[in-house]
Amino acid sequence: MKNSINILAVIGFTSLMMVSCTKKEGCMDPNATNFDATAEKDCCCEYATTFDLKLNLESYVGPTALAEGGTYNVYGTEVQFDLVQMYISNVRFVDAAGNEVASDSYQLVKPENSEYSVGSFEAGNYTKLRFDVGIDSATNHADPSLYPLNDPLGPQFPAMHWSWDAGYIFIRIDAKADQDGDGTTETAFEMHIGRDVNLRTVELDLPLDGAAGNSYTANININWLQFFNGVDLGGALTTHTGDNPALTAILVENITDLFSIAE
Repeated sequence: MKNSINILAVIGFTSLMMVSCTKKEGCMDPNATNFDATAEKDCCCEYATTFDLKLNLESYVGPTALAEGGTYNVYGTEVQFDLVQMYISNVRFVDAAGNEVASDSYQLVKPENSEYSVGSFEAGNYTKLRFDVGIDSATNHADPSLYPLNDPLGPQFPAMHWSWDAGYIFIRIDAKADQDGDGTTETAFEMHIGRDVNLRTVELDLPLDGAAGNSYTANININWLQFFNGVDLGGALTTHTGDNPALTAILVENITDLFSIAE
């Protein structure tokens, strides 16, 4: 009986020692992505390898901030902008050697919204920012109904998509122009630009030493006055891309001139 009691005492003491010697393992470095404030023994820390990017996109007509419904002087003609929307996609950073690091995201840019979360990029030193105005050919011919209503590629109201064949409308402007100079913007027009061939790549000088774990904002101005450069504002202003190819060609040529880094 005495021996049994001794054995139980030894087992109990050993168990107590094992419990007291066992410490909770976890990362104790506050700079790690998996930091555990309750950990007692440092282990298994993980660290960020990417940084996050937001675009701050401010829309203007010349020096004046653009608001839908407002009227602006466009190369001597008063134009009322009722709807202005544009797709930006395939945002990527470029290093000095020309290597690209991309984020798979699509943004539907509107004047009333300025901030857009693009996603994450591998940490590194970059010299330029590139992005496309429009939608890549594979995605361009997808069905918008497959996306949620709150997704930029989902159904939009007003519509930003023609059909599975024609694809998305890359840029949509619905407006009115005072073509006779009487002070009334009486001539309604639509500029709807799309089709795979009209996707354009914008490149901006934007040196960035992107540190892992950080967040950055690229401040970019969009000057819609440049979109009308070379356009006869007294002529036919409506195009749905295919029905006025001459006007479409002028507008598409102007796309890359819309953007500049904000000073």
